[in-house]
This record gives sequence, structure tokens and C-alpha cells, in this order.
Amino acid sequence: MADKKQEALLSQLFDLTEADRITWQETSEENTFAAMFSEYVITISEKEEIFDRASYEFTIRNKEGRVIDEIDGNAFDPDWQSLFERLFTKARRQVAGAEQALNSILDELSKLKDDPEDIPF
Repeated sequence: MADKKQEALLSQLFDLTEADRITWQETSEENTFAAMFSEYVITISEKEEIFDRASYEFTIRNKEGRVIDEIDGNAFDPDWQSLFERLFTKARRQVAGAEQALNSILDELSKLKDDPEDIPF
């Protein structure tokens, strides 16, 4: 079972990621993203699917790379597991540049809508 500090951490990470206040970075591990803090690094990883549902894990490491804490999404009730999934998706989209891609495409579509003669195909 997760403790209250872990729940608070997850909740704040989600809220601050939503507000674009936390920057996630790609790591060398597949399906793992990292957020850097002054003394620690938090990673979120998507693990193999269990019963047709992905599993998520947070790891907190110190500057030397030593694991300080691990938070298993399966230790949380289903509402929290959904938050894990949403946070992972937000981190993945941020790293991939999804918002910038959508904004660029929407800008182009808006221009095409305003000038139908300038369709590029």
C-alpha cells in the first residue's frame, strides 16, 4: 500500500506536469522518462502489461544514481493507477513534442481554411 507522502508526490508531479512546470526528459531505457531536481532524479516507467493493463513505476535516485525509493503503481487503488497512466502519457507526449506538432498542424490547417486556394496537395 502506498503512503501519504507518495500520494502527495504523485499528485504534485501530475499537477505541475499539467501546468508545464516540470520538464521530462528521455532516458536510455525504453518507456522511461526522467524529471531532474536539484538533489534527485525521478523516473517514471511503463512496465509490461498485467491483465491487459500497463503497470507504472516511479524511481527516486540521488545524484550518485543510487535508488532512494521505488513507487509501484500496483500498490495504489485504481483511481491512482489511472493518474500514473495519465502522468506517463503527459511525460511521453512532452518528450516527443506532441503539443508543438499539434500546434504547428493546427496553424497550417487554420491558414488553409482562410485561403482554400493554397492547399499543398
